[in-house]
Amino acid sequence: MSEKSIKDQLLAYAKRKYKASPEHPFRGYPDYAVLRHESGKKGKWFALFMEVPESKLPVKDARTPDAAPQTEDPVGDYYASLGRNNSPEEEDRGMPFISAGDIYPGKGSRTGRDGSRVISIVDFKCDPMLAGSLRQQPGILPAYHMSKTSWITALLDGTVPVKNLKSLMDLSYELTEGNAKNGGRITNWVIPANPKLYDIVSEIRDNPGRPLRWNQTAKIHAGDTVYIYMTGPVFEIRYRCTAAEVNIPVLHQEEYAGLNHPVKYEMLLNVTAVYDKAPITRELLVQHGVTNIRGARGIPESLVKDIEAMYPETIG
Repeated sequence: MSEKSIKDQLLAYAKRKYKASPEHPFRGYPDYAVLRHESGKKGKWFALFMEVPESKLPVKDARTPDAAPQTEDPVGDYYASLGRNNSPEEEDRGMPFISAGDIYPGKGSRTGRDGSRVISIVDFKCDPMLAGSLRQQPGILPAYHMSKTSWITALLDGTVPVKNLKSLMDLSYELTEGNAKNGGRITNWVIPANPKLYDIVSEIRDNPGRPLRWNQTAKIHAGDTVYIYMTGPVFEIRYRCTAAEVNIPVLHQEEYAGLNHPVKYEMLLNVTAVYDKAPITRELLVQHGVTNIRGARGIPESLVKDIEAMYPETIG
């Protein structure tokens, strides 16, 4: 699949899902395109398409001639944590870091001034705490032109599957949305529970109405929805909770001695739904880009809607 075809697919996806059309704000760079939120000229960017000489990018670290393309959706590993928008200052609205002559030495040329091939790339916003792990995926690089702490660059040469690129776009859109209702932060979370270490089934069954006391490792707010995912051998979401109280200082660290990280705060969770009929499986989570649950992380609204469709009696 050609780079142009991949770019066209992503632009069509953005138009269909977000009603976002490409803008070309860089004079002299006709192939550069920006996707913004619907709020117009002041709307935040959630994607930046560029044409860059290969020599300007560390592509050897991201793609070798024999490298296999991605086969898994990487977004699930990076979809979660703090979830707040960064300040607009990180979006450098100036010109790119290379000259137009580097990109377009002659009409119709696909070779840079230095003789290297010009390739198509796209920048997406991602979680700053997880950008480093994301860059370990084939075809993902440190952000070109944008902040390297909270943006990544993806090659549009087929190394990253189109499905994964769409997931990255969805994540970028959510992280830059700045929803007035919740300040752009994550409000739907999932946390892991290891049934080999903690018999949560008995805990909930034998103590109806008692809040669960849980270690808090993310910026969960009171009122947020928290789903509990049972790790192996179960591999299912079994419970939905509401965060009743958060940021409770931990007074006795020895209670968390088995964890490989210090726990500063706890939270209290009220169980609001038990999913014990139709299983909410790991396969369903993977379909929505949630591929690893090692700690508290956000989940997309599409997964929440699928869960509600499976358990309509729990809505409200």
